[in-house]
Amino acid sequence: MASAIGARRESDALRTEVEAKGVFVSLVVLGLVESSYWEHNPGSREHASKAIPPLTTDRAAAVIIKAIEQRKRVLVSPAIFRALFLLRALYS
Repeated sequence: MASAIGARRESDALRTEVEAKGVFVSLVVLGLVESSYWEHNPGSREHASKAIPPLTTDRAAAVIIKAIEQRKRVLVSPAIFRALFLLRALYS
């Protein structure tokens, strides 16, 4: 979660830097995505949470498209991560 907060700060800084040029920046924070990443990084799956089911690549793509179409500054999926992300933002 700390890396998500860092990414939020980086995206805010980038947004400030490029918005005058007409560029919109969205931060999309996804949970685990079931992809070929796991095949190419043996052992890394053991460190991932088993409590939250992974997103499919199609679902991850849909979330990213939604962020772009709705010009969302931040979009977090799955929903449980939104609550954690907000709580963390309040206390950091």
